[in-house]
Amino acid sequence: MTNSAKIEITQKSDWSHVQFAGPVNEESGPGLLTILDKIQNKCVINLRGFEYINSVGLRCWMTFITNLCQSRTVVLEECAFEFVLQFNMINALLGTATVTSVCTLYFCESCHTEETIVYKIEDLKLKSAADIQTKQCLHCNQVSDLGEDADIFMYFLKQGVNR
Repeated sequence: MTNSAKIEITQKSDWSHVQFAGPVNEESGPGLLTILDKIQNKCVINLRGFEYINSVGLRCWMTFITNLCQSRTVVLEECAFEFVLQFNMINALLGTATVTSVCTLYFCESCHTEETIVYKIEDLKLKSAADIQTKQCLHCNQVSDLGEDADIFMYFLKQGVNR
């Protein structure tokens, strides 16, 4: 893990696309506020590269997402497994953004590999917790397990978080 995040902004049509990778902490958190003026009225933030958030980063992220959502349409896509676990506990991490997809993280005990699968929210809503708890490992064909209890991971769906 690194101590600072990498944030890239590209403009496509009338949408800003923000690629976020790394932690949200005392080093990277304050930088979030500096990008607000570079983001158009419609914004997609890809959080696949999110690593972790600490208490200082939490305060910075909450300020960032609140300010961002005040006057913009905000979409969060490919929310990293760790980010999903955080917003399941702290719903305000999303502001008023719409979540369109999340990443699940599976670990295979047999071959010690990790695999990330991206689920669109509309597809995930059709699945039960049992449907996503385990899957066949792509490397050894044994059972890979979701890194968290699937009911806990999918909690945000019960709360209507994706809006």
